[in-house]
Amino acid sequence: MQLFRLLVVLCCVPFILSTAPVQADVLPLEGRLPETPGGSDYQAYYDPNLNITWAANANINGIDNWDNQNTWAASLTLGGVTGWRLPSADANDDGMVVDCFGGGVAGCADNEMGHLYWEEGITPFTPGPFSSLTSYAYWSGTEYDSFSAWGFSFNAGVTGWDSKFFSFYAWPVFDGDVDQQVAITGIWPADANIGDNVSVFIFGKNFTTDNSTEVYFNGIRQYLVAPVSEDMLIVRLVSVTSSLFGPVTVTTPSGTGVSSTQFGIPLTGLNLTGVWPGSPEIGEWTSIFLFGTEFTTDGTTEVYFNGVRQFLVAPVSSEMLIVRVLGDASLSGLVTIVTPSGSVNSAEPLIFVSSATVCDLQCSTPPPGKFCIAGQLRDTENNQPVLSDSLIEIAIYDGLAFAQNPTG
Repeated sequence: MQLFRLLVVLCCVPFILSTAPVQADVLPLEGRLPETPGGSDYQAYYDPNLNITWAANANINGIDNWDNQNTWAASLTLGGVTGWRLPSADANDDGMVVDCFGGGVAGCADNEMGHLYWEEGITPFTPGPFSSLTSYAYWSGTEYDSFSAWGFSFNAGVTGWDSKFFSFYAWPVFDGDVDQQVAITGIWPADANIGDNVSVFIFGKNFTTDNSTEVYFNGIRQYLVAPVSEDMLIVRLVSVTSSLFGPVTVTTPSGTGVSSTQFGIPLTGLNLTGVWPGSPEIGEWTSIFLFGTEFTTDGTTEVYFNGVRQFLVAPVSSEMLIVRVLGDASLSGLVTIVTPSGSVNSAEPLIFVSSATVCDLQCSTPPPGKFCIAGQLRDTENNQPVLSDSLIEIAIYDGLAFAQNPTG
């Protein structure tokens, strides 16, 4: 089909189909970034057909010109994730825009909105899991020339171009799967006195253990003591200054995560700022460390995993608790702490995983000093098995030792 200017399409091309055909080999969309931790109120959907993630709301920002929509998408934070963009009309960047009209067009995956409409059947009449998808034109991030850009009309499934000055909708997408995005779920301690020497524990997911991870406090790079595991880092701060007070940022080759907690800004009231390890093993006894503020040490604090009360080994301090638990899939969910002053939930669910899953993940890319035999991770120096990253002993920092007992 001939490619038109978008305003011509909107003005003169009628609705052609109430639904677009779904191709047989299309993979289903996968929910991501639930608003409620562990819930199904997803803020985005991963598209394995295109290896991108779509915002669940197709009309977050209304209509605007091309430059403004690009700027808005680039600055968007959705579910704590940054790095969004407008969909591409030329994903392989070969200078050719494929019109997917009618479906079954070779190379249609090059046109992300065209593929979503014609190959996956997402239209204003059949929006699938998406909300607020309008029968109007959406800007792509692909330029036609210096004055024009490509877009896609969801009223008839037509690709076209028009002046960048016109106002159309914007549907943000993220390269890859946001579940693989680096995320910070907690830091401990969250504050320090000026002049202190302190080790700060950073909890999250998708950190690297090959020294490619960088950590910044308020934009200032800091010394990483040890890339302990994919879910915990340790940073040593020497003679803390107020210039470090602000967000903590972790950068890896796959992306960047920013803490929701501002380091150095004292927290008030009951808070849960970190849970480690975040993915303990099913069937293994594990000590879970809980970090926060204003826990009680007189036996009145209660801890629940997915609503099930747990055995509190010791109310170590008003900022740390330890729970000893035998891993069970039914305990996967939010961590809740209850004290006489109130209750608080973890920002992310605690997920119990099978030993096989942990081993498979490790043996796909063994960390330095480790190797695999028959799917078992072992230490290179002594040939002894290492059960999982979460069981690696951690040295003592500031008089506090973090370790797991591999024998249970």
